[in-house]
Amino acid sequence: MPTNTSAPHPQIVDYQDIRSHIQTGDIIVFGGFYLFSRFIKWVTRSKASHLATILIDAKGRINFFESTIHLKDKKKHGVHLTKLSKSLPDYRGNIWIIRLNEEFREQLDTEKLYQYLVLQQGKTYDFKGLILSGLDLLEEVGLKLTWIKRNDRKHFCSELVMEGYLAGNGFKENINPSEVTPADIIQLQMYHPEYYMIKSPKNKRVKLKINTRPSSSLPMVKTKED
Repeated sequence: MPTNTSAPHPQIVDYQDIRSHIQTGDIIVFGGFYLFSRFIKWVTRSKASHLATILIDAKGRINFFESTIHLKDKKKHGVHLTKLSKSLPDYRGNIWIIRLNEEFREQLDTEKLYQYLVLQQGKTYDFKGLILSGLDLLEEVGLKLTWIKRNDRKHFCSELVMEGYLAGNGFKENINPSEVTPADIIQLQMYHPEYYMIKSPKNKRVKLKINTRPSSSLPMVKTKED
């Protein structure tokens, strides 16, 4: 594996060089140069505009489950399975691979994770949920404008990723996935410190904020008493 523990991360690498070290449950992070991607990054104050959960099939192929907006192609709109190698050439933006650390991987039931994501295929994209979850950054200045009830009838990208981790018993907390943004997920303390850029159109190493906050800091499902 082309890794140097003393080198700064992320390292820019060829996808094929780290392919054999990617596992089910790891995530792929996109930082798009598209207009909507830039909007998401601005709202969430992050380099990440999109997330997806990696799944290795029985033949060793690396795929990922994602939820996207694509009104012209129904197969790419909402929740669907995508082959990683096919998505790389045409994507306009940065792409990172972040691997789970051993502690989190041991408690994650990847079979349950897989089964949950398979059942979500075909569900529509939760555009409203994404916008409202991003607006929660206003809470930091005392403005509470939104609260979103947990709902898995449709998904935005990070909502789908978090629902999968919860289905796989990755977390003990009663997290509300409908309030979780891409920036929230990549900051969680659950990743290997060495991570990789497998696409960097400007050939620039772009750092992500990972492993900076506990899962207990995420929005929780509210009860009647809250």
